[in-house]
Amino acid sequence: MTLRVVGIATLSIALLACFPVHAGMVATTSSGLPLLTSINPLTPVVPTPSVCSNGGPSGRQLPVRQQSPSLTPGRVDGLPGSSALPGYILKASRSATITVSGQNAGTLYDRVYCVGTGTTCNTSNTYILATRVRLTGAAAVDVTHWSRQIKSNVAVADVGYFMGTIVGGTDPNTAAARSFLEASGRANQGYGPTVRNNAWMMFQQNANANNPRACEPYNYSSAWTPWFYVRQSTATGFNVTAQPLKLRLFSFTWVYDTVINTWIPLDVLTSAYAFN
Repeated sequence: MTLRVVGIATLSIALLACFPVHAGMVATTSSGLPLLTSINPLTPVVPTPSVCSNGGPSGRQLPVRQQSPSLTPGRVDGLPGSSALPGYILKASRSATITVSGQNAGTLYDRVYCVGTGTTCNTSNTYILATRVRLTGAAAVDVTHWSRQIKSNVAVADVGYFMGTIVGGTDPNTAAARSFLEASGRANQGYGPTVRNNAWMMFQQNANANNPRACEPYNYSSAWTPWFYVRQSTATGFNVTAQPLKLRLFSFTWVYDTVINTWIPLDVLTSAYAFN
């Protein structure tokens, strides 16, 4: 299956080791404030570093920003069913190619887990929708926000993320992301003021296989996103067939010509598992 860009917004400029700490999934709000739950925000490095180990800092690397590897909100150390999130079983799994401008930009991994034993979900009707992406770097794509459809009439929606454990890995189960989840909340947009939409869960995180803002060791290019988790309980279960237009990637692609070098926003809508 191939994912294709379905909309292009207006032109704009986008400046956009180890992980032993373990906390757990966190609640998001269905009304009031805060709309977005802060997870691991980017903060400026003060004073500005004089050297990045990968060159610089200069240009788009400035201001140099970093995230804290010691912050634990939302962070779990494994997949559902592991000791980090025990009691879950895998119910559905798929992958799909992401195509941008005719190029293989990456792979989407999409899964559903439930609380249960063997192959049977139990009567708690508790599910985790899990998603991650690996970018190839073949297309200069910078993904900053991810949204997937959830149950709008279920007030409780918990979120979490798993970074993976193997830097440079290729297995989606264990490959390590180098950029943490920044924030999450019930919204369905990537640009401009955030507006509540309880039918969607948004994850804010920067994935770019060749990030021009990377200033190592403060921040890195990250071809992999973490695994993004959203947990809800619903007696109606989920559809075993991926449904159209249930997952949205807000990204940017790098465009070069003799006049201007810039990022063009892309809005990618694609199929994903969804609750009934």
